[in-house]
Amino acid sequence: MNRRDEIAQNLLAVQSKITRPDITLIAVTKTYPVSDVEILRELGVRNFGENRNEEGLEKAAQVEGRWHFQGEIQSRKLRDIAQWADVIHSLDQLSHAQKLEALLTKPIDVFLQLSLDGDPSRGGVRREDLNS
Repeated sequence: MNRRDEIAQNLLAVQSKITRPDITLIAVTKTYPVSDVEILRELGVRNFGENRNEEGLEKAAQVEGRWHFQGEIQSRKLRDIAQWADVIHSLDQLSHAQKLEALLTKPIDVFLQLSLDGDPSRGGVRREDLNS
C-alpha cells in the first residue's frame, strides 16, 4: 500500500466515526512531512493543526487550509504564530491576547482559556480580568 492509500484509509476510518455535521475534523500534522499534509488536502481536509510554530510556518506556506495553532503559547512566538495561524486554541493569558491584538494583520479566531476558580497553577484568564 502506498502512502496516499494509507492516509486515505485512515482518514475514512476517522470520518466514519464523525456522526454530526457540526463537528470539524482538524488533522494534527505535528511531526508529519508536508507531503502528508498535501495528500490530506487532496483528500478534502481543510483544517490542519500544529503545536510547533516552526512547522506551522513551513506547512501553512506550502499547503492552503485553515491552520490551527494548538498548544502552549510563548510570548516571543506570538508574532510568527499570528502570520500563519487562522485559529489559536487555548490562549491562557490576558497579556498574550493584548499582544496578539497589536500584532494582527488578519482576523484570527481565538479560544480563550477561562479560569473559573482563579487558581494560577491551572492557567487561564481570570473572569474578573476579562473586561480589562
